[in-house]
Amino acid sequence: MAKQLWRTTAVIWTDFDPSALELDDLAREAMTGDGYCSEQNTELVTDKAQFPETEFFDCPGEDEDEGAA
Repeated sequence: MAKQLWRTTAVIWTDFDPSALELDDLAREAMTGDGYCSEQNTELVTDKAQFPETEFFDCPGEDEDEGAA
C-alpha cells in the first residue's frame, strides 16, 4: 500500500502581527475569538512528490516493502 498523509491547511486572520506566536498560541487566538479562522481544509495526499522533505515522515524500510509487493 502506498504511503498516505493527511494535510490540513488553516487560514487565521488577526488584527496584529502574529509572526512571533507559536502555532498552538495562534490556534488558541482563533478559538477564543481574538483571531478568526476563515478556512480549514483537510485532504488525503498519496503522491509522494507532494510530501515534505523531513525526517518526521520517514519510515525505515518503506521502499523495500513496496518492492516486495
